[in-house]
Amino acid sequence: MADTNKLTFLGIKGDPGTAYAKNGMVLSFASLTTGVRADFKAFIESLMDNFNSGWASEQPYGKSDPIRHFSSTQRTMQITWSCHAADEEEAADNMRRISALAQMQYPVYENRGYAGPKSTNTLMPTGTSKPQAHRRWCIAAPPLIAVKFANLIQSMVPTTDITDLPKGAYPDNGTVSKRLYGEQKIEGLICAFDSLQINPRIEVGFFEAPSGVLYPKAYDLSCMMTVLHQVSPNLQVDSLTGEFEKAFGDIYGVGFSNPDGFGPDKLGEVLKKE
Repeated sequence: MADTNKLTFLGIKGDPGTAYAKNGMVLSFASLTTGVRADFKAFIESLMDNFNSGWASEQPYGKSDPIRHFSSTQRTMQITWSCHAADEEEAADNMRRISALAQMQYPVYENRGYAGPKSTNTLMPTGTSKPQAHRRWCIAAPPLIAVKFANLIQSMVPTTDITDLPKGAYPDNGTVSKRLYGEQKIEGLICAFDSLQINPRIEVGFFEAPSGVLYPKAYDLSCMMTVLHQVSPNLQVDSLTGEFEKAFGDIYGVGFSNPDGFGPDKLGEVLKKE
């Protein structure tokens, strides 16, 4: 059975780095709207996973501690990785991947123009009597990106049966279908990027193409992103029985630790059967 944590690396060379990537060590970015994907050999230098809880504070008179009201939990991630090239061909390919990742930071625009009378803002040559196509560029979709790296950065969607929701709310198997772009599956954690830094290592040097194009031999890349949750990864409580039930998956794909410690024994029994 194939390992669902592994992605096929869209590489070009058979060097040790590509072999490492083919074993599942791929840092993958895919536009949720266009399906454009950029894969990097996962030479990751740092990975920070931050969980920030928001609380409103109210200080009552005569009480030492404030009353805290929970509002939300936000997850942010910061990744730093390096990108190396063994020759000019791989350096050019790395530049194309980095360029694709940079383009994903922008929204998708759509031409919502219309056919109308002759105008100076047209796509048709001047002097023609045919109706003119007016250009009206509008944002059609935000730059949401799906990020995937082994089990450390993975999609979180419901994987358990859902029996208390109206019929038709979810597919028959109780799971949420993965987003498709044509025939391509887009897997990963849906994120909104806060920043992307691209730093070519000037001191390492360049490959220079005959046309005068420079390809850096190495890059240092870093990004910060906010995770957009599809489900709550915490335990769920049955409103009728008050018992704890298994949550919609877990964050790192390795299951729960000491499930019997999460409330009634029923939870432990459910997890042991799976």
